[in-house]
Amino acid sequence: VINLQATFPMIAMGLIAASENALNIAKSGLVPRMLWKATFMGVTAAVAVELRRCMSPVQSLVGCFCATNTCLLLPMLCSLKILQLGVASKAMVVVMLVYGFYILIYGSYTNLQTIVKML
Repeated sequence: VINLQATFPMIAMGLIAASENALNIAKSGLVPRMLWKATFMGVTAAVAVELRRCMSPVQSLVGCFCATNTCLLLPMLCSLKILQLGVASKAMVVVMLVYGFYILIYGSYTNLQTIVKML
């Protein structure tokens, strides 16, 4: 846990930089940026503490969302766009896309419902 909290600023560096740009504080002085980083770290730590009892559904939600996008939807959409596929192959890809979206939506809904029940 301590290792994760110590490395979190490095892991979240892209998100923090994007949020600084969105809030127009990226070119501000050191103090506003440090205050934003401290606030960001405090809020995310508070969320982590609140969700500590339901870690399994949170991991399942992240896995469902990320794995479905990177392993099912993205490759099939790229295949449709890039490859010259026959009618049967396109039909199979469309069926798999529908299945992938079903997994994404139903899995996310189920896991969010479980998280809300556990809170």
